[in-house]
Amino acid sequence: MRFLDDPILEMSNNEVERDLRTHVLNRKSWYFCGDDASARRMANALTLIITCRKMGIPPRAYLRDTIARILRGDSDLGAMMPDAFARRWREERRLKHLLLRLPLKAHKLTPWFPPT
Repeated sequence: MRFLDDPILEMSNNEVERDLRTHVLNRKSWYFCGDDASARRMANALTLIITCRKMGIPPRAYLRDTIARILRGDSDLGAMMPDAFARRWREERRLKHLLLRLPLKAHKLTPWFPPT
């Protein structure tokens, strides 16, 4: 009963089973995934996708960023982990939000109505 010693652990694994439910429902589609190596690759991909969803980051953006880093030859595995991407992604979103709130300079504004 490790959950008694560690307050972070939950008493049940309902959350994990709920996450796996969608994949269990699609099991027929994945039944013929090939061999054991293909099944392991699929399990690893699903693990990454569910981790991204849990962290609140879009899985497609994470995978796009990670594959781009691999193609560039980046060997820093720490930078490719979902938590590192989540920090970068949230910081980029925060900066974009701040940029959208900056006031425009008066000389660059053009009136939408004819001057009187």
